[in-house]
Amino acid sequence: MKAVQVRALAKVNLTLDVIGRRADGYHELRSVFARISLGDDVRVRRSRSWHVAIHPPLDARPDLAERAAHELARRSGRDVAAAITIRKRIPLASGLGGGSSDAAAVLRALGNLWRLDDALLTAVAAKIGSDVPFFFHGAPLAEVGGRGEHVRAVAGGPWWGALALTSGRVSTADAFARLASGAWSDGQRTARLVRALAAGAVDAAALRALCGNDLDAVAVALCPAIVALRERMQPTPLFLSGSGAALFAIADDRGHALALARRMRRADVRASAIQIGLVEAPSARSA
Repeated sequence: MKAVQVRALAKVNLTLDVIGRRADGYHELRSVFARISLGDDVRVRRSRSWHVAIHPPLDARPDLAERAAHELARRSGRDVAAAITIRKRIPLASGLGGGSSDAAAVLRALGNLWRLDDALLTAVAAKIGSDVPFFFHGAPLAEVGGRGEHVRAVAGGPWWGALALTSGRVSTADAFARLASGAWSDGQRTARLVRALAAGAVDAAALRALCGNDLDAVAVALCPAIVALRERMQPTPLFLSGSGAALFAIADDRGHALALARRMRRADVRASAIQIGLVEAPSARSA
């Protein structure tokens, strides 16, 4: 095998509860992550040198995927020699986990090319970034805890939805830094959704009632575009993913999702119908 192609899907947070601050400086979280049908294309091939091409180019380098590759080479005793090509569709600083998904895809691809065991890959995923373990795990829907390192697959979905990519950006570090301790929660919102999913099918209406995000008020303060779009989309509820600034709506079916996406585009934002809790798990295939 000389090259591996991986589809790196984005995610949304159906819930995000911030429990408190940990001794290591990170925040303790409870969340339900769901893969969605928006993704980057990642291709990794054998090479005698190091080469990374990201399209469109990123302002800040090295990105999370490059750091993951370097860390894996260091831990496995390999030369830092690979050619990585990433075609990005997941916008930066949107709360959709694009960088983390790319990093997990690069780990998966290099693991195949270098024939490394999953224990090493999992350890590197946990070190590189809080969302990377979820993407490496491969579950379409999962309960996530700790700072992101605890991942447990849960059953449910898929659902239809519409994704709005606002013009604003929200730094995750800024969002957490501005979150006052009085805004922390007890994790019960995530627990309620997990219990509902375990009890059986959760339809779109039930899911809309169970979603929520502790970072919402902070993101709204940092990004006026969130407020503007919500006003245009009333009475449809728009949920924040991660720290934003991407917003998503939960649709009753595909037709409803397409209609919601059209309304979002009329509000002058990039939008598309998506599937939420997508069953398509990440896989590494020869390319």
